[in-house]
Amino acid sequence: MNAKKFYQEHLTNSVPFVVIDGCRDWPAMEKWGDLSYVAEEFGNKSVLVIKLGKQIVPNPMGMPTVASEVALTGMFGKKYTFSEFVNLTKAVDS
Repeated sequence: MNAKKFYQEHLTNSVPFVVIDGCRDWPAMEKWGDLSYVAEEFGNKSVLVIKLGKQIVPNPMGMPTVASEVALTGMFGKKYTFSEFVNLTKAVDS
């Protein structure tokens, strides 16, 4: 779809448009999938761990798994640095 068609059919009419795999080739997708990289770059940032449905968030690239839900229940509603959160989820999943 070209830009003109997108503008006419979707943008001006507020019609949703789904892009599949639109960012698959972005270098960030590989970097952010490496929890060691994310913890190194953002490890000092504070995160509040909450539960949304069956997802544990923050949930970078599928970590932690839903199987870890029971083990992580004690983490809900608590603040951690991102590094602490990554280390806790790695300990639970190992």
